[in-house]
Amino acid sequence: MSLKEANSLVRQDKLLEAKKIYNKIYKSSSPTIREQIEFNLKLINKKLLNNGNHKSFSVHLSFEEPTFVGIASIPSREYALLETVKSLVKQVDKIGIFLDGYSEIPDFLKDNKKILIKRSQDFDRKVGDAGKFFWVDEHKGFYFTCDDDLIYPNDYVARIKQKIISKREPVVVGWHGSLILCPFKNYYNKNSRRVFTFGSARPEDTPVHILGTGCVGFHTSSFNVNFCDFPTPNMADVYFAKLGQEQKVPFIVIKHEKEEIQEVPDTREVSIYQHSHSNKDTEHNTKTTQNEVVSSIDWNVNYLKNSLDILIVGRFLINEKGGIFKSSRLLVEGLTQLGHRVSTCCLSQIDEFDFSSKKFDFSIIYAPDPERPDFSNCIDKVQLMIRLGVVCAVNFSFNLNENRTRWIERKLTELNSPFSYPRCFFASFSNSTSALFSEDISSMIVPFPKTISLNLKGKERLRYSEREGIFLGDLAKLLDEKLTHGNLLPWIEELSKRLPHVNLYAIKHYHTDLDYPKNIKVIPYTKNIENVLGNYRLCINLTPGATFEMVPLEALLSGTPVLHRRMPQSLSEYLSPVSIEINSPKELGEVCQRIYENENIWNRLSKAGSGSYEFFRIENITAALDLSIRKCLNRSGN
Repeated sequence: MSLKEANSLVRQDKLLEAKKIYNKIYKSSSPTIREQIEFNLKLINKKLLNNGNHKSFSVHLSFEEPTFVGIASIPSREYALLETVKSLVKQVDKIGIFLDGYSEIPDFLKDNKKILIKRSQDFDRKVGDAGKFFWVDEHKGFYFTCDDDLIYPNDYVARIKQKIISKREPVVVGWHGSLILCPFKNYYNKNSRRVFTFGSARPEDTPVHILGTGCVGFHTSSFNVNFCDFPTPNMADVYFAKLGQEQKVPFIVIKHEKEEIQEVPDTREVSIYQHSHSNKDTEHNTKTTQNEVVSSIDWNVNYLKNSLDILIVGRFLINEKGGIFKSSRLLVEGLTQLGHRVSTCCLSQIDEFDFSSKKFDFSIIYAPDPERPDFSNCIDKVQLMIRLGVVCAVNFSFNLNENRTRWIERKLTELNSPFSYPRCFFASFSNSTSALFSEDISSMIVPFPKTISLNLKGKERLRYSEREGIFLGDLAKLLDEKLTHGNLLPWIEELSKRLPHVNLYAIKHYHTDLDYPKNIKVIPYTKNIENVLGNYRLCINLTPGATFEMVPLEALLSGTPVLHRRMPQSLSEYLSPVSIEINSPKELGEVCQRIYENENIWNRLSKAGSGSYEFFRIENITAALDLSIRKCLNRSGN
């Protein structure tokens, strides 16, 4: 392996292979060659990050993976190093100790198969505290860096590893860290940096800019660190933080109690902090260079994405015409865009699905109406999941029917009664829904936004004069008295009375053999409903007993003004204030005539409705969807 070979690989865009060779030859290269290697490695890291190809991170890290700790030590702390090693040796697989300036190897480090030694005499340059990273290039697994004057608790390594594993995304975890304050002037001034020390209690996990490398752990698959990333001695914390900023990996000071890590007495005098803070004229004082490096960085706090393993149960293989089919797919699309790991289960295969095959954090069960045949044993599967520890949100098809309301209350009570906190929630479509239930049930109701996707961008909307007629929705639903809450005829007659010259339209989405008013013109089903809705002057929804009606929302976004009956479970809140709610046939006739015949009013309503397009887009509504999931998890005690 040679520099020439590595450079050739870079030209071929074989960056990972080139990086491996650069790291291999770096230690044995001359200072001039090292400068070239360092420059090339920075370019490679930048390109890999831009391509999204830096070390792949697995969300399935194992607690048993190789665990290594690197320590750099100075002779004046030999007695403290003994205590440090004692506290760590049983917690890790290997300990690498860089002896900086030791004339000989201490006896307690000899004849221990777990301990590897590297001495400063082996280098032609000053290494300093960067020596703790000497072994990181070759190690695969968990890598810790510790200080030679600290005594670590017996579960220190286990807690750091568990925290890394639990986050299931790239993260660097520590016990001591700081935030750079603006304006920054001096690394060792409290007005320029807020420090969270290892000796003080930290009540919650805290994101920081910089972690003290005396108590840090990470997994090598999640963070690119090489020994050559530390060009100046005794500045490991700053250079390590610089890597974090470049790679946009979160740095977290984890929750801990006061003085869990103990400092060996009488070791502070010879420390980088003390010498730099006091501005002593020694090699441990790197204050000036640290300030230069820190000032050159545009500091950002990198936050955890807190991605979840989510299961969507819905229609994926059946009933392609229905709203559940479309919404189920949009849920997968939107949650995946936010970085969640999404799995799916079609309702038609719910009995064959192995719910224990994966540890899910959350499940959305987009069930059909309980009276539908494919509702099957959804509730049994929900019960199974919550017993497995999965928090669930279920679409219970709330429709204002008193029997349905009481049924939902019973099911929520039955499912949650074995637990201290609820694990099953009713995914409603409005905040108002909870007011329609008993008080002890309201905390189990969380509104979830309706997912919608329309191909309207760039399409020119028809003007008032170019439109005609009133669209009433699906014919089968209009003839279902459970949905219309009684006879539809008075509503249709009022429309015909007020606007006798206007055509009324309904779409034949679902089959029906029932007779319908002869003045309703029936149009065939189309998948691209948005191409149809923009032709009408008005859209009216007359089915208050439906859980949610997508057509009025799609019409609204097409620039078609919408009128609907009172639907507190969905449209009354979801479309307000850009829609018009009507409460009687007479009121419908009055309002409908006013809008239909007044171009000025129509234009304003049309503009308001179509202007809400950005809010309802799946790419944007998923933010509210994510927060609804977080609310459920919070209420469940997670």
